[in-house]
Amino acid sequence: MKTEKTDKKQIGKPWQFQKGTSGNYKGRPKGTFSIVSLLKKKMEEVPEGYKLSFAESLINVLIIKAIKDQDIAAIREIINRIDGSAGR
Repeated sequence: MKTEKTDKKQIGKPWQFQKGTSGNYKGRPKGTFSIVSLLKKKMEEVPEGYKLSFAESLINVLIIKAIKDQDIAAIREIINRIDGSAGR
């Protein structure tokens, strides 16, 4: 026995895609990169004349700032990266 309620469930909401379809069927064009992937790649590089990568250098700066300036934001960032954020 079909009711008006079950008919609506089967149809779905008008803004939803039908089963098996998506709004981004072509996806991102090949050969494009996200900013995050480009940054991660750059952070791994070691500049000419230096021994440390960009990432290692930034970590050192953050640790020095946390210790020298007793910067609470820097300390919190380090702890959150090690143990994960405790939430708010």
